[in-house]
Amino acid sequence: MRLVDRHTLMELPAGTVYVEYMPKILKSLMIKGDTCRDENDRAIDWFESDLGPRVGHGEEFLLDSCICREGCFDSGNRYLVLELHDVNVMIAKLQGAYPIGMTDPRDVSLPIVDSGDDDVYLADTKDIR
Repeated sequence: MRLVDRHTLMELPAGTVYVEYMPKILKSLMIKGDTCRDENDRAIDWFESDLGPRVGHGEEFLLDSCICREGCFDSGNRYLVLELHDVNVMIAKLQGAYPIGMTDPRDVSLPIVDSGDDDVYLADTKDIR
């Protein structure tokens, strides 16, 4: 992992995984999208997608691919950028984690649901015993 300033993050490619950094505080894990540029081709902002849950309508929480602009424009912000090794470690940890209520991931196979909108979701876990 490496700590970078706002300008450096804007110049990194879309798909970069990062977290906004403040001393002793890490915010949501994000994926950087395309950089927004002004008429002089100067980087001014970027699109991003949150890897954590977001609040939907009412009481529902969603893990989806919502993309928005960062929009803070604070040149003093710093970001912790995950490098390939860091992302691979995170993937391995997630693959070894158990869904809520399971004691052994071999007990149940979670079916994949094709929603038809290019996203893939796990089936509703309320039926898992």
